[in-house]
Amino acid sequence: MSTVPELEGLSAFGETQEDAARELLEAGEAFIETMKKAGDALPEPSKATVYSGQTRLRMPKTLHARLAVEAEKEKVSLNTYVVSLLSERHGIREAVSAIRTEAGRIRSATESSGSPIRGHAVKR
Repeated sequence: MSTVPELEGLSAFGETQEDAARELLEAGEAFIETMKKAGDALPEPSKATVYSGQTRLRMPKTLHARLAVEAEKEKVSLNTYVVSLLSERHGIREAVSAIRTEAGRIRSATESSGSPIRGHAVKR
Protein backbone atom coordinates (compact mmCIF):
# COMPACT_ATOMS: atom_id res chain seq x y z
CA MET A 1 0.00 0.00 0.00
CA SER A 2 1.22 3.50 -0.84
CA THR A 3 -0.02 6.75 0.65
CA VAL A 4 0.67 10.49 0.55
CA PRO A 5 0.60 11.95 4.08
CA GLU A 6 -0.47 15.40 2.84
CA LEU A 7 -3.45 13.96 0.95
CA GLU A 8 -5.54 12.26 3.62
CA GLY A 9 -7.66 9.49 2.20
CA LEU A 10 -5.44 8.84 -0.82
CA SER A 11 -3.97 5.36 -0.95
CA ALA A 12 -3.18 2.77 -3.58
CA PHE A 13 -2.48 -0.93 -3.52
CA GLY A 14 -0.32 -3.22 -5.60
CA GLU A 15 1.21 -6.67 -5.52
CA THR A 16 4.66 -5.05 -5.27
CA GLN A 17 5.90 -1.70 -3.97
CA GLU A 18 6.46 -0.61 -7.56
CA ASP A 19 2.88 -1.52 -8.54
CA ALA A 20 1.50 0.36 -5.55
CA ALA A 21 3.65 3.42 -6.37
CA ARG A 22 2.44 3.37 -10.01
CA GLU A 23 -1.17 3.09 -8.86
CA LEU A 24 -0.60 5.93 -6.39
CA LEU A 25 0.66 8.25 -9.13
CA GLU A 26 -2.42 7.56 -11.22
CA ALA A 27 -4.82 7.87 -8.28
CA GLY A 28 -2.99 10.99 -7.07
CA GLU A 29 -3.56 12.80 -10.35
CA ALA A 30 -7.30 12.10 -10.16
CA PHE A 31 -7.38 13.00 -6.45
CA ILE A 32 -5.70 16.36 -7.05
CA GLU A 33 -7.93 17.10 -10.06
CA THR A 34 -11.00 16.41 -7.91
CA MET A 35 -9.68 18.72 -5.17
CA LYS A 36 -9.11 21.49 -7.71
CA LYS A 37 -12.61 21.09 -9.21
CA ALA A 38 -14.11 21.24 -5.71
CA GLY A 39 -12.13 24.41 -4.99
CA ASP A 40 -10.18 22.74 -2.19
CA ALA A 41 -6.73 24.16 -1.51
CA LEU A 42 -3.86 21.77 -2.12
CA PRO A 43 -1.75 21.18 0.99
CA GLU A 44 1.85 22.33 1.06
CA PRO A 45 4.29 19.47 0.57
CA SER A 46 6.06 18.42 3.74
CA LYS A 47 9.83 18.43 3.88
CA ALA A 48 11.45 15.02 3.78
CA THR A 49 13.65 14.38 6.77
CA VAL A 50 16.55 11.98 6.53
CA TYR A 51 17.09 9.92 9.68
CA SER A 52 20.35 8.17 10.50
CA GLY A 53 18.74 5.33 12.44
CA GLN A 54 20.73 6.28 15.50
CA THR A 55 19.77 8.12 18.66
CA ARG A 56 21.26 8.55 22.11
CA LEU A 57 19.01 7.50 24.96
CA ARG A 58 19.42 8.29 28.65
CA MET A 59 17.71 6.12 31.25
CA PRO A 60 17.98 5.23 34.91
CA LYS A 61 20.78 2.77 35.72
CA THR A 62 18.28 0.30 37.16
CA LEU A 63 16.27 0.24 33.93
CA HIS A 64 19.47 -0.15 31.91
CA ALA A 65 20.43 -3.13 34.06
CA ARG A 66 16.98 -4.78 33.78
CA LEU A 67 16.93 -4.35 30.01
CA ALA A 68 20.46 -5.75 29.68
CA VAL A 69 19.50 -8.82 31.72
CA GLU A 70 16.40 -9.42 29.57
CA ALA A 71 18.41 -8.97 26.36
CA GLU A 72 20.90 -11.55 27.61
CA LYS A 73 18.07 -13.98 28.39
CA GLU A 74 16.77 -13.52 24.83
CA LYS A 75 20.32 -13.96 23.49
CA VAL A 76 20.21 -10.65 21.60
CA SER A 77 22.10 -7.40 21.94
CA LEU A 78 20.74 -4.70 24.22
CA ASN A 79 20.20 -2.54 21.12
CA THR A 80 18.14 -5.25 19.37
CA TYR A 81 16.10 -5.86 22.52
CA VAL A 82 15.31 -2.17 23.04
CA VAL A 83 14.40 -1.73 19.35
CA SER A 84 12.05 -4.72 19.56
CA LEU A 85 10.36 -3.28 22.67
CA LEU A 86 9.97 0.13 21.04
CA SER A 87 8.62 -1.42 17.84
CA GLU A 88 6.13 -3.55 19.75
CA ARG A 89 4.90 -0.62 21.83
CA HIS A 90 4.65 1.64 18.80
CA GLY A 91 2.65 -1.02 16.92
CA ILE A 92 0.25 -1.32 19.84
CA ARG A 93 -0.26 2.46 19.91
CA GLU A 94 -0.94 2.53 16.16
CA ALA A 95 -3.44 -0.32 16.49
CA VAL A 96 -5.25 1.34 19.39
CA SER A 97 -5.39 4.61 17.47
CA ALA A 98 -6.81 2.87 14.39
CA ILE A 99 -9.41 1.07 16.52
CA ARG A 100 -10.47 4.32 18.20
CA THR A 101 -10.73 6.08 14.83
CA GLU A 102 -12.84 3.28 13.39
CA ALA A 103 -15.02 3.12 16.50
CA GLY A 104 -15.63 6.88 16.25
CA ARG A 105 -16.49 6.54 12.57
CA ILE A 106 -18.93 3.72 13.31
CA ARG A 107 -20.44 5.63 16.23
CA SER A 108 -20.94 8.73 14.08
CA ALA A 109 -22.49 6.72 11.26
CA THR A 110 -24.75 4.87 13.68
CA GLU A 111 -25.84 8.02 15.48
CA SER A 112 -26.58 9.85 12.24
CA SER A 113 -28.71 6.94 11.04
CA GLY A 114 -30.63 6.84 14.33
CA SER A 115 -29.75 3.19 14.94
CA PRO A 116 -29.01 2.20 18.52
CA ILE A 117 -25.49 1.18 19.47
CA ARG A 118 -25.25 -2.22 21.23
CA GLY A 119 -28.87 -2.07 22.34
CA HIS A 120 -28.59 1.40 23.87
CA ALA A 121 -30.88 4.17 22.74
CA VAL A 122 -29.14 7.02 20.96
CA LYS A 123 -29.60 10.41 22.65
CA ARG A 124 -31.23 12.98 20.38
